Amino acid sequence: MSIRRCAACGKDMLSDSEACPKCGAANVRQGRSGAGGMAGLALFFAAAGLAAVSGLVFLRHRAAEAGLTPAQACGAQWSRCADNDALVQDSGLWPSIGTACESWANAHADGATLIWPLEPFQTYNPGRDYVSSGVAVATEHDVIRKSRYGAPVRAQARCEFDLISGTVVTVTFPENSARATSNYTARATRGRGGDRG
Repeated sequence: MSIRRCAACGKDMLSDSEACPKCGAANVRQGRSGAGGMAGLALFFAAAGLAAVSGLVFLRHRAAEAGLTPAQACGAQWSRCADNDALVQDSGLWPSIGTACESWANAHADGATLIWPLEPFQTYNPGRDYVSSGVAVATEHDVIRKSRYGAPVRAQARCEFDLISGTVVTVTFPENSARATSNYTARATRGRGGDRG
């Protein structure tokens, strides 16, 4: 037996009394009777269960994440790639970026016909700027541009791809199409396809 305060008037009373000796209000025993007590108890257990489940999901996610190799982490999320090379080799995005750049360039060709290699836009720059900026730059050195009025010309195309939104920003054809010597070419590790006609 213990003493507690009456919920109605605040007077001290015995915890096992049926009513308050001062105001006559019923003594509601927490957790034993009354709809409010049962609802509160149910709410408590629901919140505790939700917290436990959320905690387990968080811990499982952390445990799975801790077991990933750098290549797997990069493949799961491009922003976890160590550098541009890892983004190209491990993320699985690079072929899709090349296809998106080719499609965008064809749609914005202004009357020119563009002939692409089998796997376009395989050249990329070394460094970490793609991962830090969220913009990848892919270059294609072997595109053929046929204008409405002129002969075919071998050109270089440069594509900027926004990794965050997953869209092409622009594709440009620089005047100087000389191959940059500081660029790495992913094509060297994948083999080179022939031109499409």
